[in-house]
Amino acid sequence: MGKIRGVSRPGGIAWQALDRWCEVNAVSEDDRPWIEAQIRAMDTVFLAHRNRRISEDIARFLKG
Repeated sequence: MGKIRGVSRPGGIAWQALDRWCEVNAVSEDDRPWIEAQIRAMDTVFLAHRNRRISEDIARFLKG
């Protein structure tokens, strides 16, 4: 039947989580767009790196 492996890939940070974090940490309305842009940029880099690693792991797994 071949190899089978369930794979879960990470998703981006939810807008609600980011909004709540800003609220809890008293980020001002003026600073919020900058903070959100920085977190989205870091999240994008992390997701690209993590998904690339997952794809490499799957390829190694399927090779044998």
